[in-house]
Amino acid sequence: QGQDETVKAPGALVISAYVTCPDVSKTVTPDLKLREEGRLLYVDLGCGNHRVGGSSLAQVYNQVGQETPDVNDSELLKRAFPVVQTLISQGLISAGHDRSDGGLITTLLEMAFSGNCGLQVNLQDHDLTDPIRLLFAEELGLVFEVHEDVEPGVLKAFSLAQVPCVAIGKATVDFAANIKVNGVSVLEGDTREFRDLWEETSFHLEALQANPRCVEQEREGL
Repeated sequence: QGQDETVKAPGALVISAYVTCPDVSKTVTPDLKLREEGRLLYVDLGCGNHRVGGSSLAQVYNQVGQETPDVNDSELLKRAFPVVQTLISQGLISAGHDRSDGGLITTLLEMAFSGNCGLQVNLQDHDLTDPIRLLFAEELGLVFEVHEDVEPGVLKAFSLAQVPCVAIGKATVDFAANIKVNGVSVLEGDTREFRDLWEETSFHLEALQANPRCVEQEREGL
């Protein structure tokens, strides 16, 4: 009512592209599906970098940072793309997600949230002394779930293309999440509780835009 109000929001650039799709049924969703029979594979397309400038983590701490993620090796990205497309066309990837929106730990948890399951993960990076950067850097990278029977073949496909890909863990039938870095546990708990925390910010924002009672009913329904 006659007063100025500042609304803070990150800038966004939306680029739309159109391309033919030979088979619309060949899709991969983030939800983990295979439980104990699946294996999680991590493809690092960031050349070992863990830059957190401009990340969601930096924003939480009201920071910007100095170094932001970038494409350091476009040829690596170019080599990875056809390998992924071939594996999808062969039906060898059951779930997939990228780490560029929240970092590796967010990627893994979102895959468990949508799959309604737990996970056991052990990340290895002995050159990195700060696990926070490994977990939250929004560098280029992918996480896939494949069946244990095809894991060797998938790893070989990436190796032949000179694309780094390593096994990092698996989903579990229960709701226990256990993520380790170099053998040291950095996150333990129930994925259902973590999912509630993950949803909390969205509910707060929604309560400002819709009927709070309806938002609360939606929250309780989940």
